[in-house]
Amino acid sequence: MMELAGTTFKVTEARGSCPALSLDRIWLLDARSGNGRVAPGDAVLWTIVPVDGGKGPVQPPFTFRPGAWPGPVAGHTYEVIYVSQDLAPQLKPGDDAAAAYETALSISRTVIA
Repeated sequence: MMELAGTTFKVTEARGSCPALSLDRIWLLDARSGNGRVAPGDAVLWTIVPVDGGKGPVQPPFTFRPGAWPGPVAGHTYEVIYVSQDLAPQLKPGDDAAAAYETALSISRTVIA
């Protein structure tokens, strides 16, 4: 589960067992609609910055703010994804999410703003 309060997200529980996850591979997916598909131009990615200032791996429950994120937009959906190890170093905040989403693992349920 994930909750949004202002500009802070809280991942409250994992779906089953969830190991500690590397921060460089966890991204917030910000989609214009919640149709469950992510085609080119449908969504962008934002980095995750733990509220506690931690730099190491995170494990639910954890709270974060997206780095460089402009804030919630009515009607957008938000989901935390874990991208492939090969793709992670190539990503930048604001990048299109389509290619990353194809092979990513979903870490949270979707939140609608």
